Amino acid sequence: MRAVPFPRSWVASPRGTNAVRIATAAAVLFLSPALGRDRALAQPGETRSQESSDATGNEAAAPSVDELIQDALAHSPSVAALRARLEAARQMAQVPGLPNPVLEVMTQDAGFPKWTVGEMEMSMVQVGLTQSFPPHGRIGAQKAIGQAEADMRGAESEAVRRQVISQVRTLYGKLYALDRERDALSSGAVLLETLARAAMDRYSASRTEQESVLKAQLSSSRLSERRTDLETERASTVAALNQLLDRPGDAPIGRVGLLPEVQVPGSGWDSLAVNRSPDVQARRAAVEAADRRVRLARTGYWPELMAGGDVGFRGKLDPVVTFRLGIGLPLWETRRTRFEVQAAEAELRMAREEQREAEAMVRSAAARLGAEWRRSSEQTRLYREALVPQSQAALDAARSSFLADRVDFSTVIEDFQMWLEARAQLAAREAERFSTWAELESLIEGAQGQ
Repeated sequence: MRAVPFPRSWVASPRGTNAVRIATAAAVLFLSPALGRDRALAQPGETRSQESSDATGNEAAAPSVDELIQDALAHSPSVAALRARLEAARQMAQVPGLPNPVLEVMTQDAGFPKWTVGEMEMSMVQVGLTQSFPPHGRIGAQKAIGQAEADMRGAESEAVRRQVISQVRTLYGKLYALDRERDALSSGAVLLETLARAAMDRYSASRTEQESVLKAQLSSSRLSERRTDLETERASTVAALNQLLDRPGDAPIGRVGLLPEVQVPGSGWDSLAVNRSPDVQARRAAVEAADRRVRLARTGYWPELMAGGDVGFRGKLDPVVTFRLGIGLPLWETRRTRFEVQAAEAELRMAREEQREAEAMVRSAAARLGAEWRRSSEQTRLYREALVPQSQAALDAARSSFLADRVDFSTVIEDFQMWLEARAQLAAREAERFSTWAELESLIEGAQGQ
């Protein structure tokens, strides 16, 4: 709804036409209370009508948050880097096995420097193969360590994936709050323009002080200031979102008019978070890897076995075949092995404490998010059902009283500011509730309804 312009002659007209001017101003003011009332009380999930706003104009709607999430996961450099790291860890987990055999070629000449192979029984050319066998349990421990490290990389990759999703949702919610406040400012500017013209008209009729006109102008300037701040804040938010999408920083996103409906589990958030958090899963995999390293270090107390065979070729004489078995004696490495075992056991204790710390942090985060969820849900309900409609009613009453000369213009401006703040805060509370859900979802993804 656009303000009705007043003819310039009204300001300079004689006081005898005051009744006409006041009646016209009253008609304008009483036609405008419905401005923004229905929009301010719209509920998430309902279809909101397009708001008349020069700021939004015909701005295209933003993609849904799910579309942006899919785009971010497909193009995010951090997600791609973690996927490559996970694939490398999975390949390395397949590496451990028997060490390579040793192929040997040896010449034995009983008449050296004369070549006597084929002439003397002790002269021959030997070809041998030797295979060493690690102590029992070493290969299994190495494979288990590789698998545990792959599990750690998988949990880390999952944590980054969930973090990207949570960031996209949080930024999307912030854009929603900014766009809703921008809509409120646009509606407020239209309403304030009407109030300012009415104040000017009453001032020209000596029905109010010049202060009323100045306050209306001051409020209009404040709205312009906030609109500029909003545009800058929105540009920064869009740039942050484009970074996750791997797009140019100034690529347009579009206007966010709705937030999707969200649900959370009824109870037991702390246990769900501990069981589903990728950070806890990564710490559990680290404990498994540390435990396997202890077992690997302890295999150093046991000797290695070796087996081999040689074939000696003696020319015209029959070949000589030799078989051999050997055992490594860990005489000099026992002391080093003891230190390695002690170091591995210390790392195992550290990994277990880090797991406990991760579980405690996740439980604390779940409790914090539970409190924030209850607060934001209650505050959102309070703004929808009480503060927004009450501020609208207060503004309507103030305008009526102003026209009846029962209150001054300061009361109207004060109630106007409360009305504007209530609408902006409602959007902010809705965005806060959505962001809280996004952070909780990063802990307990897939647990809704449980």
